[in-house]
Amino acid sequence: MNQRASLKEILTKGLESHQVQIVQGCVGLGKTFFVNEWARSFVQDNPLWALNLLSIGTEPIKAQDIYDQAIRADSSGKRTLLIVDNIDRVDHFSALINSLNSLPNISCVGTSDVNIRVTESQERTHFADRCIFLNFAPLSYNDYLSLLNRNDSQAKMVGDYLRDGGIPSVLLSDNRAAAILEVRRRILHFVSERFHLSDYALLAELFDSYCRFGGFPKNEFVIERPRSKNDHSYNTILKYTSALSACFAISELTRVNADYFIALHNSPTYMPLDSCFNPVGLPPQLHILNSATVAIYNRLIADGCAVSVSVVNRQPRENGDRVYRQIETGFLVSKNSRTWFVTFAFDDGTRGRKAMEVLRNGFPKIIVVLPEVPMQMTSEGFLLVSLSTFLKDGLSIVKKMV
Repeated sequence: MNQRASLKEILTKGLESHQVQIVQGCVGLGKTFFVNEWARSFVQDNPLWALNLLSIGTEPIKAQDIYDQAIRADSSGKRTLLIVDNIDRVDHFSALINSLNSLPNISCVGTSDVNIRVTESQERTHFADRCIFLNFAPLSYNDYLSLLNRNDSQAKMVGDYLRDGGIPSVLLSDNRAAAILEVRRRILHFVSERFHLSDYALLAELFDSYCRFGGFPKNEFVIERPRSKNDHSYNTILKYTSALSACFAISELTRVNADYFIALHNSPTYMPLDSCFNPVGLPPQLHILNSATVAIYNRLIADGCAVSVSVVNRQPRENGDRVYRQIETGFLVSKNSRTWFVTFAFDDGTRGRKAMEVLRNGFPKIIVVLPEVPMQMTSEGFLLVSLSTFLKDGLSIVKKMV
């Protein structure tokens, strides 16, 4: 089965099960776009079905509102495909799943940013056997190259990334849990030995938190608040967290069974770089990259630029019982005695925040965004350019900076 088409086929086949299907993966992979496009295409090809889109691109709506609409659609007697974005954030989640599964004319597909099956909430984990979980993973480097090497336009390539922006794989079944735990043990042992970390329990706790959140969404380090007098200092936690992040760039880790490793890591926005994924000798700091950022790096190298990785710590911010330590990864690019700072965003809505928080070094700054936005100079002095334009023109676009 073609990998890029398999998720669509799995979703279509799963409609007959009358179970809620959840497409999960890290922030920014295009899950909502993909599910929305698949659903509209399916209903267009199957006129006996109706489509009801809920909370697409907005904050999650309440479970009662979803259930009320589902009841009305079910009573009409017409098969209805219900799409619920951010389904993991809906209140009374377990009760909603039970209700939707009991409606004969309703088939529901949701999206989720986290791996619900490994959360600590009993409400979230109790229903796991009543849902179908699908993993929405990023494009691999080879798949990205297959798009790039087509005779299509760069815009078409970016459209393919948005529309089919992941290589789906069904999450592992419970009978392989023992193998997953063994891989977890091997990884923790390797990291503790490699980085000389003595507190194995702290390392395991941070690693489990990493997996529970499906990676660090949007480059955020998730660090638990201190809970007792024996808790570790921020610097200690940061040291252990940095070691865990770095471990995914070490080729030895990728020698474990790939299926188990990927399932353990959940849908990794930030993929480990091994010899297969690293044909141009990417520096080890780039272990938290997605394929679009790799494309930017390759474009800069193709332009004959000297590229170094710049990781900038932002100020921590609090959210409930957690402290988020954000980082900004970008490229310091030099060519012909000139230097630029190039960074990447999944949408243009973050450009103001980036302009305030990333390097203040006086270099011209370029933000490359995935949507097809018109090239413009922002009020903060950043040049905003779409990924397709950047891949097409490279640093020649700086001639247009004023």
